[in-house]
Amino acid sequence: VLMDIQMPEMDGVEVARQIVRQRGVGGLSRIVAMTANAMPGDRETYLAAGMDGYLAKPIHLADLATVLDQVAILVQDHAARAHAGVLDTQRLEHLRTMQDASQPSLVRELIDLFLGDSATQVMRITEAHAAGDAQALRALSHRFLSVTQNIGATQLSALCETLERQARAQDLPAASSLLPQLAQERDRAHAALLAVRMRY
Repeated sequence: VLMDIQMPEMDGVEVARQIVRQRGVGGLSRIVAMTANAMPGDRETYLAAGMDGYLAKPIHLADLATVLDQVAILVQDHAARAHAGVLDTQRLEHLRTMQDASQPSLVRELIDLFLGDSATQVMRITEAHAAGDAQALRALSHRFLSVTQNIGATQLSALCETLERQARAQDLPAASSLLPQLAQERDRAHAALLAVRMRY
């Protein structure tokens, strides 16, 4: 949000405080203050209100680009901390090195594939277990394991690997206790990938 400081009825500082209260300190949207009347100490006031940057009017494109880059780093750092253990971001960075002119957005495409398909994969795994079909459970768990390993969803991968092993052993009762965890971890991986998607 590019927040004008001098507005009628409620100034930008108070609006920022209300946004921050609702979103939490680390959430979105991020806020950049804009004002034509810069005074000493203003920047500190804006940051204390929960804003993430500051621009003096008139706005120059180079200054705007710099502030947006700084805010993007804040968002990415917060996402990495919030989703530590859920997502192996080094895996995503490795995939980035594989991008070229023929696949300029490989990482984002893989993220989008997971975001669009992972809930269906969990549903199919759950249905195979409910039907008592150990062979289908093994095959579906193996397929989802490949997807989760590729995208760096480490906890989800571990669950898929265990499910595949239990299905191979025809141990469906043991697998049943993992299904709620699988759905929960899928949700966590979905949130983590959604949070880092913008950098790719």
